[in-house]
Amino acid sequence: MNSVYFSPKKQEIQNVLLLNPHQRYDYFIGKVADWEQVWTLGNHEGLVTAQDDSQCLFLPLWAAKEYAELCLTDEWVGCSPLPMTLEHLMTEILPDMASANIKTAIMMLPNGKGTPIFDAQSVLDDLQEECQQYE
Repeated sequence: MNSVYFSPKKQEIQNVLLLNPHQRYDYFIGKVADWEQVWTLGNHEGLVTAQDDSQCLFLPLWAAKEYAELCLTDEWVGCSPLPMTLEHLMTEILPDMASANIKTAIMMLPNGKGTPIFDAQSVLDDLQEECQQYE
């Protein structure tokens, strides 16, 4: 993985936290395609997942470590932000999630409210489309 990673400044973080869910999703797709990495959370058991009220399982994903760190509260206090390459996300993680019907929680906020939840296949399709613009 690239040793240099996207690290937004404090003002950018504050601005992104004020975006609506659709805008945060677009921000995520652009930054992840540009920097070719994504962040999630993990602990000694592996990657962290969560469930919503309807028992839908999802994996939280962020465009930068700093956004993931904001969610290290409550049940995730003992977790750590984990990076993964865009290639790993697109060739293994998202296809496996799509097969298992596990969704994605994109750019989750610390309070969890207004988090865009998408099918893994939709995120994969959007990332592929965005990446084609870089070729």
